Amino acid sequence: MASEVVQEPTSIPAPLAAAAEAEAPLMEVGTDNDNDSAFDPDDGAASDTTSLSSSVSKYRFENGRRYHGYKDGLYMQPNDEQQLSVQDLGHHMMLILLGDKLYTAPIVNKPQRILDVGTGTGIWAIDIADQHDSAQVVGTDLSPVQPEFVPPNCKFEIDDASSMWTFTPGSMDLVFMRFLLGSFTNWTEVYREAFKSLKPGGWLEHHEVAPDVHSEDGSVTSSSAFGRWGALVFEAGDKIGRTYRTAYNTKKWMEEVGFVNVVETKYRMPIGRWPADPKLKEIGMWFRAYFEDGMEGYAMALLTRVLEWDYIEAQAYFGQLRAAFKDKKTHGYCNLTIVYGQKPLDA
Repeated sequence: MASEVVQEPTSIPAPLAAAAEAEAPLMEVGTDNDNDSAFDPDDGAASDTTSLSSSVSKYRFENGRRYHGYKDGLYMQPNDEQQLSVQDLGHHMMLILLGDKLYTAPIVNKPQRILDVGTGTGIWAIDIADQHDSAQVVGTDLSPVQPEFVPPNCKFEIDDASSMWTFTPGSMDLVFMRFLLGSFTNWTEVYREAFKSLKPGGWLEHHEVAPDVHSEDGSVTSSSAFGRWGALVFEAGDKIGRTYRTAYNTKKWMEEVGFVNVVETKYRMPIGRWPADPKLKEIGMWFRAYFEDGMEGYAMALLTRVLEWDYIEAQAYFGQLRAAFKDKKTHGYCNLTIVYGQKPLDA
């Protein structure tokens, strides 16, 4: 289906509103009961960051979905209401996973500046601003889809994090990233920009889910709908030079850039309520919703733009995935990693 870039009034959706163990052992199958510059308002320094203007409210409409128009094509996921709801659902899922914690790095008690890269709906930035009223929080994104009414210590900017960052070097206490698969061609350069922006002793934290689906009982095979999902996403990402294997490399890349005290925690995210453990069952319910509601947005552009599928072929595959979500004999899970690292005090 042909795409076009048109201008539309800026949409400002309201945000909508597991604890799996690291390297979790075999998950017992139970009963399945379910059918988000050191910013200174007075800083006049030249910046690549743009204001909210008509240039950033021009959107690409393609296959029934809306994509960002600013730097069109740089990011492969939609920014429409459906996908924004998925982002907020993922935020709630992570709060359940982490016991209502927004981050895990041991940052200072009263951070002064926090940066949320790829903020999306801005829900993480808003929550962290409420939690740390001592901090100035800035969230950056390619799309102006954040709420208008936010805490006074929170603000949003349109910015491309794959370009050179313009924040004051050595100013941030925490740089946070979450669910940015396929966003960058060179993750070490992005981490290097984060390193430069952090204060000595500051922290970078990155949460990421890997797209490949696994099972411990053989219920997910390479030819199944779930088995093909990871292979197709990896293939498309490799074709455009944007790896979707980020979750498996974050720790290594942080260390290569110079971060120290790097800690990696791994989780298995069950797809559905099949685990016997009540906590995993709850996490699986949320992760299934996050996966199922978001799969078309995550993959449509990869399948049609990159792998050159037609729209009908892509929808047929999504239908196979929906059937897999409902199959109680399939006990799939995805890997999620949380990695944080510290800029050395003598840097």
